[in-house]
Amino acid sequence: AISYKSLSQDTSGILDHVNCTGSESSLWHCRAKHHNNIRCSSVPYVVCSGSVNVKLVDGPGRCAGTLKVQHEDQWKTAISDKWEETFSAVLCKQLECGDSGKKSSKTLDKGISNFLTLSCKKGTQISDISDCITDNKGTQGYDQVEITCEKHTVIFLEESKPCSGTVGIEYRDKTHWLSGSNQTWNQNVANMICQELHCGNASKFSSKPLKNQTSLLVESRNCSSSNKSLLQCDTTESQESDNNQTLAYVDCEGNITVTLTHGCWGKVNISTASKQGYVSKDAWTEAMSVQLCKELACQDKTLPTHNWLEETILTFKSLHALRTASKLSRHTLVDANTMLRQKPAYVVCKGSIKPRFKPSRDKCSGNVEVFYEGSWIPVHKDALQNIDNQNTICEELNCGKAVTRIDYSGPLEVNHLIRRLQCQKNTNSLATCQDVVVEKIEGTLQTSNLTGLKCSEWSTMVLEVEHSCKGEVVVYSFRVNNQETKRSFVSSHGWGEAEGERLCMDLKCGKYKRTEDRIFSAEANSLWSQSFNCSSKPESIWQCEKKQTAISQENKLFLECEDEPEVVLSEKCTGKLTINGSPVCSSQWKTDYSHRVCQQLNCSNAIYFQQSGPPSTDSYHVDCDEHNYLIGQCKRVRGKCNSGFVSISCVGKCAFILFKPPALRLCNLISCT
Repeated sequence: AISYKSLSQDTSGILDHVNCTGSESSLWHCRAKHHNNIRCSSVPYVVCSGSVNVKLVDGPGRCAGTLKVQHEDQWKTAISDKWEETFSAVLCKQLECGDSGKKSSKTLDKGISNFLTLSCKKGTQISDISDCITDNKGTQGYDQVEITCEKHTVIFLEESKPCSGTVGIEYRDKTHWLSGSNQTWNQNVANMICQELHCGNASKFSSKPLKNQTSLLVESRNCSSSNKSLLQCDTTESQESDNNQTLAYVDCEGNITVTLTHGCWGKVNISTASKQGYVSKDAWTEAMSVQLCKELACQDKTLPTHNWLEETILTFKSLHALRTASKLSRHTLVDANTMLRQKPAYVVCKGSIKPRFKPSRDKCSGNVEVFYEGSWIPVHKDALQNIDNQNTICEELNCGKAVTRIDYSGPLEVNHLIRRLQCQKNTNSLATCQDVVVEKIEGTLQTSNLTGLKCSEWSTMVLEVEHSCKGEVVVYSFRVNNQETKRSFVSSHGWGEAEGERLCMDLKCGKYKRTEDRIFSAEANSLWSQSFNCSSKPESIWQCEKKQTAISQENKLFLECEDEPEVVLSEKCTGKLTINGSPVCSSQWKTDYSHRVCQQLNCSNAIYFQQSGPPSTDSYHVDCDEHNYLIGQCKRVRGKCNSGFVSISCVGKCAFILFKPPALRLCNLISCT
């Protein structure tokens, strides 16, 4: 008996007050009250060791894997805190897998609730694993029991490709090689091996000479049509002489690849000759993640994952390394049970991250964002204090050297940010920096804690000058010293509807309307040295920029878009500011912007601006630079505003009181200074 207890149960019975000495041949012979209809308030519940069965599952063979114990008619995952090699030997003998075995520790998989605790006392001799079963329900300090028994046997192909090579058999810590004898090596056996290794059928098979490698262990296997695995075939003595032995070699039709669903990040996807799909997260290790990143040329480090993964149907339960295998595609695969739903293995390689400037009418300047797990996330200002970090981003984006940090522009609508970077001098890729730390945004993060960057290859495109969405196209860029700006006209050469459509979108000016050529005078002006071609689907006009070709005509470009931003104050020269009917967020607003509004509305300059009203879910975030003369020319992004909206009072408001009696006029003028 392993355990017994009394179960409360109101029922009828035939024995009560049972008292055995231990010498009786059956329970019936013990001293007891016998009656055909005894009312019982409780009954005995007994578990015998003969009801306990064991098996190894989710491993590369019958004699290796996770220990499952059948206890009280349920298969449960075995966990233990005190395990010795002698216990492994007992288990392997029970399974007829040899006289010894090795245990490997594995933390209990999350989500496993149906487990059984094995607590074998150190130094004790046990005859059966059932001797170790306890009632302990805790898991602290316990590991899953994973065993590889002495007779664990695995087939593999010895070559760089996963589905071609010399047929090998790992057995008892040794490697055996399958004989290429004509008597046992044929197309059927070759097909069986390829199918067993998830490689389809054999495209060709052959025999290779030993080449004086006399230390190799060579064995012959005699297979019949009923065998499903080479391991089920009978081992026979080779009929060939020791001096004429050959090795079995096969090329299978299929191939095995281990990749990530998004290149250098995503779910682990395994593709074989007959199926493809995901592998269980529970069977995946950090060492495998690092190895996969190396194999995919995605750096040799991983980054923490933040995406929430749902359970999905898996194709493979696990994969296991061979002594001779190096690549993951040559590991032994274990198929998942039909409709097994678990979380899949998921990896983010360091090589998956890359920086960008948020697409706009500016090149090499703007909000710095880093691609991470499929999203573009902002960078904390502390991460870009170091000039080496700044230069790394500028150089990776072919933007020269860093010039200065700039204010972050626009709304913040993400859950994570880059909190820390550590790049060395002359590092030209963010993925090769020593330290990249991603942090979840807790609470409300102010955009003042984020930053943008301006590099030496900066340039911006505007329309000059009387309208926001109609005018001559001009590029401002840095001169050689990065201190002064240069003004250049854009050539009309090569410009068509696609290029005009893209620039109108960048300027937030609606659809493209028309372009025209205008005479360019080279005496007092310069022409931008690059041309533009938007034949692909660019995210900004600067992605259309091409190296300049010889231009037969020297005309500058005039562009007109369909829309013109409607800039309005709620009252004459004062009140709530709206652009195209939407309020403007006050969180990044500057006094200089207020002057532009008042001047555009012929209300002179601004007296002041203030934050009014509650936060808005749909407002414009405005960002102007020195080359924007009209507020409609400034960059604007629609999004959530955590502060109130902008209200402005202009000097032009004072014009309404100048017609009052002279005594009042002076006082009012003083108040409007």
